Amino acid sequence: MNIVIFGLGFWGKEFYCFVDKSKVNVLAFADNNTSLAGTMYEGIQVLSPAAACELQYDYIIITTQNDTFINEIKNQLLGLRVDEKKMIPLYGNEGGYNNDILLELLNDQYESRLGCHLFGYHFIFTGNRIMFCCVGAMFSKYITIEDEIITEDTLRRYITIWVNTLEEHLEKLRQGIPNRCYGCPHLAQGIYSKKPIVRQILFGGGFKGAVCNASCIYCSQFKANCYKINTTLDGHDILRIADEYFTETITHVGIVDAEISVLPHRERLLDLVLEKNWDANICSNAIIYNEKVAEILKRQNSAFNVSLDSGTAETYHKIKQVNVFDKVVANLEKYKSEGARIFLKYILLDGINDNFDDINGFIDIAKKIGVYQILLSFDPYDVVNYVEGKEEKSHDLSEHLYAMMCYFATRCKEENISCANVSESFTAKDKARMDILCGAIVG
Repeated sequence: MNIVIFGLGFWGKEFYCFVDKSKVNVLAFADNNTSLAGTMYEGIQVLSPAAACELQYDYIIITTQNDTFINEIKNQLLGLRVDEKKMIPLYGNEGGYNNDILLELLNDQYESRLGCHLFGYHFIFTGNRIMFCCVGAMFSKYITIEDEIITEDTLRRYITIWVNTLEEHLEKLRQGIPNRCYGCPHLAQGIYSKKPIVRQILFGGGFKGAVCNASCIYCSQFKANCYKINTTLDGHDILRIADEYFTETITHVGIVDAEISVLPHRERLLDLVLEKNWDANICSNAIIYNEKVAEILKRQNSAFNVSLDSGTAETYHKIKQVNVFDKVVANLEKYKSEGARIFLKYILLDGINDNFDDINGFIDIAKKIGVYQILLSFDPYDVVNYVEGKEEKSHDLSEHLYAMMCYFATRCKEENISCANVSESFTAKDKARMDILCGAIVG
C-alpha cells in the first residue's frame, strides 16, 4: 500500500514511527511549510501538497489534530482533485476514522478502542495536580497531591501513581467501562496506542519561583489561588525529574502559566530544553526578548503562544496593566524573523476589547508579523470554578460577543489568516450555536 503523510509536525512524525513498513510504502510527506519542500526526513522526500498529489498513492493520511486545520487541508486537497475517499484524518471531531485501513497501516502497538489523541500523551503538572490531558481540570482527569510540601520524593512517588492510574484508565476505555473520561467531548472511537506513550511534559503555575511581569485581568485570581502551593521544586526540577521516567519517549515540553523570561531559574530550564533537543510550546507575554527562547523556537515543532488580546496600546494597558504594547509587537517581529512559529491569541472581554478598533488593529498586527495562526477565544474560564475543579462550564454570552467573534473570523478569512476558536469551556449548546454562527465563515 502506498501512502502520503500530510504534515511533518509532531503527529506526522509520530504516525511515521508506527507505520508497519513491511506492508506500507511511504511515498512522501506533504507539508504547507514551503521551507520544507525538497528536504528529506528519515530518507523520505518532503514535497509541497501539489507535488505530493501527483504521486501514485492509495491514501493521504492527514495527521493534524486540529479540527480547523483538518477542514482546511481537506478543502485544499479537494482543490487539487484528490478523491475525498482517499483522505484519512487520524484525529478530529468531524469523524473520518477508517479503523480497518488505519490498523492495516500501523504495527501491532496500536489498536481500535475508545480514546482520544490527548489522553496518555501528556504529563501535565500544575500546582498540586498531575493531569492526564490538557482538559483534565474540566473533567476531573487529574491526581491531587495531598502532601503538605511537594518535594522531589513527592513528585517521584506521584509519577508512579499517575502511571499506574493511567494504565487502569486505558484498560477501562478498552473494555468500554465508564470512567473519569466519560463526558469529555474529545472521547471517540479511533486508533490509539496500546500502551501510554508520554511524548509531552507540560508544567504550569504553582512551582517555586513562578512569577510574571504582567497582571492580566483574566488570570490574576487563578494565580492568587494556584501559587499558594508549598513546594521546593522549580520548573527545571519538574522537567529533570519527569525526564527520569519518560526520557525515551519525550519529544516536547510545554511551559505555561508563568513568564519564562523572568523566572529565576530560566537559564537552567532553557539549557535543559536545548540540551535534550526538545521542541517546546512556550506561553509568554513577549515583553522581554530572550535569545535562548528564540533558539528553541527555531525548531520546526516548537510554538510561541502569546495572548496579545488587543490592537491598541490603550486597551493592552487595560488588560495587562503594563505599558509595553509597542515593545511586545517589536519582540514578536524579531522572534518571527528568526524562525518562530507564532500563535497569537485574542481573548474577547466584554466591554474591553470587543470593538472594531482593537479587532482590526490586532488582525493588522498579526498580518504584519506573519503569525502561524490566530487563536480566538472569549474569557476562557470561570477562574474560581476552574481552581475548584468543577466539571460543568456554562456561559451566557451576549449576542454582541457572538457577533464580534463572527466579525473577527470574517476578517481573518479576508486576510487569509488561519483562525481557530480554542475555548474548551463552551457547553454543548454554546458550541452548537457558535458552529451555526461561524461555521460558514471559517469553513
